Amino acid sequence: MATALYEAGKEYVRATEELAMRWTAPEVIAEGKYSVQSDVWAFGVLAYEVFACGTLPYADQFDNLTEVSIFVKDGGKLGRPNAEACPLEVYEQLMLPCFAADPTDRPTFGALYDIAVKHGAEEDEVVRAARAAKRRRQGTRKGRSAAAAPAEERALLGPSVHHLASVLVPSVVNSIVKIQTLKNHPNQGSFDGLDPAEASIWHTVHGYAKPASESTVCPRDGQMGCGYVDTLVDEDHVGRAKALLSYSWGYLVAEVAAALSAWCERCERDPKRTAIWICSLCLNQHRLGGGEAATPEDLAAEFGDRVVAIGRILPMLEPWNDPGYVKRAWCLFEIYTAIQRRDEVEIDIILSPAQAHAFRRTINDAGSDAEAIDGALAHIKSEEAEASVQADLVAIRALILRYSGGFGTLNGTVKQYLRRWFVEQGGVKVVARSRPAGDSRLAATARDVRTMPNAAFAASLPAAAEPSGPVPPAVPLGQGLGETEI
Repeated sequence: MATALYEAGKEYVRATEELAMRWTAPEVIAEGKYSVQSDVWAFGVLAYEVFACGTLPYADQFDNLTEVSIFVKDGGKLGRPNAEACPLEVYEQLMLPCFAADPTDRPTFGALYDIAVKHGAEEDEVVRAARAAKRRRQGTRKGRSAAAAPAEERALLGPSVHHLASVLVPSVVNSIVKIQTLKNHPNQGSFDGLDPAEASIWHTVHGYAKPASESTVCPRDGQMGCGYVDTLVDEDHVGRAKALLSYSWGYLVAEVAAALSAWCERCERDPKRTAIWICSLCLNQHRLGGGEAATPEDLAAEFGDRVVAIGRILPMLEPWNDPGYVKRAWCLFEIYTAIQRRDEVEIDIILSPAQAHAFRRTINDAGSDAEAIDGALAHIKSEEAEASVQADLVAIRALILRYSGGFGTLNGTVKQYLRRWFVEQGGVKVVARSRPAGDSRLAATARDVRTMPNAAFAASLPAAAEPSGPVPPAVPLGQGLGETEI
C-alpha cells in the first residue's frame, strides 16, 4: 500500500490505488495520509484477528466495505473479541490504544512490544541474548557500586557455596545426631527416626541454623539472635550474593548444596567467591512470625528490589518430573516476578546432580519424555499453590490477582518458560504444543517490532490464533542443563 515517504520522513504516500479498508486508519481513508501511526492502527486490527481466531474484521457488523469506511471515519472501533480468547486487559492495553482517533495518541511499536511480552508473548533468541548482555552490563555496574555502600549491602549477604557444602551440611548432620541422642528439642518428634542425610531445609533451620545464631547479636537491630548468615565472617564463607535461590523448605539441604556446587562447576565459578541469598539462612528466623502480616505491596517491593539488586535467580526443580517447586505459592511468585523483570534479572534453572542424571537417563532411554513433562507442568496452578504461613498465602494471592489476567496469566507465563527450558534440554523434541481452548496467552512469538510496520509484523505472526498453546521457538536440543537465559 504505502512504499514511499514524504521528505519529512513521517508520512507515507500511496503507491497504488488499492486500500485494505478493514485494516485502514481513519486519516488514511479521509486524506490518504499513511504513517507509522496508521501502521499501529493496522496492528491493532491484526491483533484482533489473532484473538478472534481469524475472523474477518467487522464481518459481524457490516455487509460491505462502504459501511466499514463510514464507521471508521465516524470514530468507530473494533470491539473486544471473544472473551474466552481475549482477556479484557489485553484488549484494553494492546488493541484499544491502537484505535485512538488522533494518530499522535497511539502507542509506539516499542510500547506495544513491551505490552505483548507483559502478557506472555514469547521472545526470540536474539532478543533474549540482548537482554542477557544488558543484564551483564548492569551486573558490572552493581559490582562497582557495592563497595561504596557496605551498610546497604548487608541485606544482600549470603553464605558461599563452599560453606554450604563443606560446613553447613556436615554441621546439620552432626546436630541431628545430637538431637536424636539428647531427646530435648522442642520439635523432637520431627527429628526422631530421621536419617540425618535426609535432613530438609526445615530441619536445617530448626536443628542447626537457629541454635547456631541465637547467641549472636543481630547487626541489623542490635538484639540477641541473628540470621545465620550474620554468624559468618570469613570471605571464603560469606559475601555479597551472586544469585538468589528459589526453592522449597521441603528440599533436602544436601541436594540444595549439591545443585549449587554443580552450578558453580558448570559455570566455572569459584564456590568460595559465589555467595547465594537463601531466605532460610539470610533472614533472621528469630524475628519472623511475630509481627504484622506482610501486605501485597510489601511482598512485591521487598522481593522485587532484592532480586533486581542481586540480578540472578536460581529456581531449583526437585524432582524434575514432579517438582514441589511449582506447588508452592512463594516459588511461583518469585519466578513470575523474575520473568516480568527479565531485563534486570537472569533466570538459571538448576537441578541436583541426582535429578540431572535421572532426567538425562530418561530422555536417553525414551528419546524424550513429553508425557512426564506435561505432568510436571500440569501442577502449575497458582490458585491452588500452598504456603507455610497463611498470611503470606493471602498476600501472594492478592498480589497475583492484581496482575493482568490474574492466576491464568501467571500460570501460563511460568508454564511457557519451563516448557521452553525442557525443550532446550532435549526433553521434548517438538516445537509446537497444544493449548486448551480459551487459553488467553498470546500464541505468537514476539518479535522486535520497535520500528516494524504492520505488514512485516503480520508476517511474523500466525494468521489466526489457533486453540493451541505457547509455541516454543525452534532451538538446539541437548544443551547443558540449567544454562537457559530469558
